[in-house]
Amino acid sequence: NDEVVIIRNRDLTAPSINLLEPMDSAFFQTVNTIDIASEVVDSNGVGIAKVDFFIDGELIGTVTQPPYNLQWTPPAFGEYILHARVEDNSGEYGLESRLLQVGTSTSISDVQADDLDYVISPNPVRNQLLITCSSCSKAPEQINIYDASGKMVKSVSNFTSQNISIDMNEVPRGVYFVQIQSTEGAPYAKKIVKL
Repeated sequence: NDEVVIIRNRDLTAPSINLLEPMDSAFFQTVNTIDIASEVVDSNGVGIAKVDFFIDGELIGTVTQPPYNLQWTPPAFGEYILHARVEDNSGEYGLESRLLQVGTSTSISDVQADDLDYVISPNPVRNQLLITCSSCSKAPEQINIYDASGKMVKSVSNFTSQNISIDMNEVPRGVYFVQIQSTEGAPYAKKIVKL
């Protein structure tokens, strides 16, 4: 006559998202509306709650029904980091990221660091991330580091030298984007891996 309690394990399989458009390191010659298209997989069958889209860590739109697409118009020429975050009805989430370039002839992610005078090393990094610029006349104004969800995890400024060391010991393992802002040219962005 004892009561029987049945406990069902929650399926914690995260949903996944694939950005169909634009491609990684996509180049757009002019400032026009950009189509952002994605497909999502509801891995555990609980339903998709929403897809959030971020540019440089700032939310630009949320879509709650398929198709999970959005349009965005860049405010100016430059390098942008696009993040798409899908969340299901159980709170699990998946992420996908892209680098975009608007208004220059070459994607910054495809240019050798020597061409832009920035060298970011080592990559992958464990402890100290070194950033140097051999021919820059000024130090960068600011360096921001974003995680794969578009959240800024570190921001450093007030440099006194073109040779910079950033402590990465407290940054969790994962994929990040380093964005260097300078008065001497367009922002420089590079994908790095933290071990």
